[in-house]
Amino acid sequence: MAAAERGLDLAHTTMLSWVPRDVELLSSGKAPVDLGPDGDLVQRFVLSLTRERRISNALYEELTARFDTKTVFDTISLAGIYMTVSALLNTFEVPAA
Repeated sequence: MAAAERGLDLAHTTMLSWVPRDVELLSSGKAPVDLGPDGDLVQRFVLSLTRERRISNALYEELTARFDTKTVFDTISLAGIYMTVSALLNTFEVPAA
């Protein structure tokens, strides 16, 4: 399976396997458990990007060894879009529901 397909499969499988426990963990700033090796790597990558606003060379090399450039770019883009939408919602104090 190509790296890009593996990335899509990972996202699809991860989203379908979420349970209320995972949503609660995410809401409290904690990470879901049992994401598998690819999910754990992507999670570490996105957490570093969103919390530290940077990625260490070692983590970037680990990610590019596992996924192709397009998948890495898409992951960075998705995290950036999430941060932008979050900033807008917080700035304008949009209620959660």
